[in-house]
Amino acid sequence: MKKLLGLVLSIFVISASVFSEGFFTDRFFELRFELPVNFSNNAVSLNDILKKEVEIDLRKIADTMPKDGLVFNMNTKPTYSMNLNLRAIYVGIDAGIEANGKVNLSKDWFDFLGYGNKVGETVDFNVNAYFDAFAFTDVKFGMKLGRYKFQAVPTLFIPIVSYSGSAASAKFLNDDKGRLYASISADMTMHTAFDPNNFSGDVGSFFNNAGFDIGGTFEMPLDYFSSLTIKGRIPFIPGKLPYGVKISTSYTIDTTVQDIIANEMDEAKTNSSEPVVINEIAYINRPMKIDGYYHFKPIGSLIDLCAGAGFGVYHPFVENAHFYPEYYLGAQLNLIGLLKFGLSTEYTDQIFKHELGVVFNFRVMEFDAGISVQSASFAKSFSTAGLGAYIIYSIGF
Repeated sequence: MKKLLGLVLSIFVISASVFSEGFFTDRFFELRFELPVNFSNNAVSLNDILKKEVEIDLRKIADTMPKDGLVFNMNTKPTYSMNLNLRAIYVGIDAGIEANGKVNLSKDWFDFLGYGNKVGETVDFNVNAYFDAFAFTDVKFGMKLGRYKFQAVPTLFIPIVSYSGSAASAKFLNDDKGRLYASISADMTMHTAFDPNNFSGDVGSFFNNAGFDIGGTFEMPLDYFSSLTIKGRIPFIPGKLPYGVKISTSYTIDTTVQDIIANEMDEAKTNSSEPVVINEIAYINRPMKIDGYYHFKPIGSLIDLCAGAGFGVYHPFVENAHFYPEYYLGAQLNLIGLLKFGLSTEYTDQIFKHELGVVFNFRVMEFDAGISVQSASFAKSFSTAGLGAYIIYSIGF
């Protein structure tokens, strides 16, 4: 009897999942809050640190360090939304903050710490940094035309701060005459939306620096079981950062082994200046993206298998632009829209990520949560070199 009831219940759940779609997922009106947070590096995992006895082997660290050196990544995008779904027409408004950062220490640092340098060989090290922060608001407008779905997302974004390029450099030399030379220097300009020396707090002036881009989605069925989705974002007007904060500093030691032994080493030369604000306009765009996704649903909406590929461009059409590929593979189990489980692997925004997500949807209230392991290195992305999490809370009717 129990087996029969279990079988009947299973058939009911599967049938409901296959034929009932939209009751739980399509609220007529909703308020929504999203908070994703991601941190990662490409070389060291928590398993390497959380040990009873931590062994620091500088040569081993140098040998296992990737060619790109040590890369730290972070990003977050808290977003508040209001959405109205009228079946054939969908309208929404989003507002939030988007911040992305990366710091890269060149591999030469670790080779030097592990093996030193040859006599007469000059060793150069670099630290590169990239950081962008935006405030943004967009209007989403979507509609259904027969079997096709369209959505346009024009976005007004206001750059807050940006930095990209070399953050610091160092040089080391010891020659056959006993000379020792070492220097560390930083010459960097960070671009901001406000004058740090005269911040008036006039929010209206920030809108003069706003940029504009347009995102969009197009969905079309291929057959009864599969569909194709194209997503993209194209910049039209770059945002402006009217102020630059310039920071310069250097620290130099130039001596000999004999002077060190005789305790006659000259004092290190330090040259630094106060931060200087300069009127230097920098232009910036959010990343440009074009991605395509193939969805295969062999059992109605119960199972959704997805494969996607595309590309992104960092700082498109402005300084420091560079291209990167993207891919996505995922699967989702949907139980009547009431409960969903998702598993995915991807390379997006220059990060490898493997994520597990769950959705609890009670029509008037929905809670989404997920956790991921990630890294800029594919091999390290399967360890705890990076962790990410997100929560999404929706309420409506």
